[in-house]
Amino acid sequence: TVREALLLGPLAGARVLAGARGLDREVKHVTVVDAPDAADWLRGGEFVLTTAYAVRDTREGQVDLIRRLIAVGASALGIKLRRFIDALSDDALEFAEQAGFPIIEMPYEVAWIDIITPVLGEVLHRQASVLQRSMDIHTQFIQTVLEGGGMRDIAASLAKQIDSAVAVIDMRHTLVASSGLPDQACPGVAADWAQEVALLASAENGANGHVGVGSEPWELAPDMTRVRITVEPEPDNSGILPHSLIVASIGSDGFRYGRLLAMEVDGRPFGDMDAIAIGHAVTTATLEALRLKAAEDAERRFRVNFWDDLVHMRFESQADAIKKAESFDVDVTRPSIVMTIAPDLA
Repeated sequence: TVREALLLGPLAGARVLAGARGLDREVKHVTVVDAPDAADWLRGGEFVLTTAYAVRDTREGQVDLIRRLIAVGASALGIKLRRFIDALSDDALEFAEQAGFPIIEMPYEVAWIDIITPVLGEVLHRQASVLQRSMDIHTQFIQTVLEGGGMRDIAASLAKQIDSAVAVIDMRHTLVASSGLPDQACPGVAADWAQEVALLASAENGANGHVGVGSEPWELAPDMTRVRITVEPEPDNSGILPHSLIVASIGSDGFRYGRLLAMEVDGRPFGDMDAIAIGHAVTTATLEALRLKAAEDAERRFRVNFWDDLVHMRFESQADAIKKAESFDVDVTRPSIVMTIAPDLA
């Protein structure tokens, strides 16, 4: 964050001129700009360093520069005074203060490179740590599957990593697997996942007018959604408080298995590492769903072939037919009637 960057040695003499409440903005890059249209070339997350040469003579230009930096998502503006400009205008400082955008006076005697190197070095170090942690999480999920684990084990692994309750449901709102209880992660909500899934289903299907649901893209993972569930007080549910779930689809390329639900902990919103863990869990769950689908498709084909062979008496012996039937949990030793039905598509 900007606040943490100011603790680095070369910035020890830096002074916050305005926008102190924005010091927790995240820093992803460091760059030097001195052109009036410099904001057009930014990606967001930059700690911008400048001498303000391009806007030294105009208050409007200073305000416009700050406005454009905010619009592209820059983290902060570090300015070196007494070179081309002695002070920013009151209008510029007031605008930054109201917007919560940090304006920081850089130490005059410190070279840009002495600021860029340690700040960027810390950014890269933290990014490397996040990448390593992400790889460790991915490895844990893959190991779970390689050891024969299923949806229940994937849910349990994720619940441990994000320290919350997790569930997997199919497209019909049937609970497939879960780990942890909703009311343990967020006191005052449904006592178990069966009740929580029933709330979600009734809200999404419009079956219960007392249950409301609203969804929005999750800022940490736009391909996931944050679903907010509210329950109007009734005699049988007055104890259920408003709460939210992070919901991610399980499936790929037109195949939809279901959804993964993660209960957002009361008072502790999920962070970046939680989003990474949920993402890896969804990928692993999708692979497991595809494996299950392939197995079900293969069994369905074999079962169809079995009945076709039985109807047309292609087995070499009665014992062979009985043995094959047993593999599909079919008892043909009892008196049975076999019917073949062909739909009239005309």
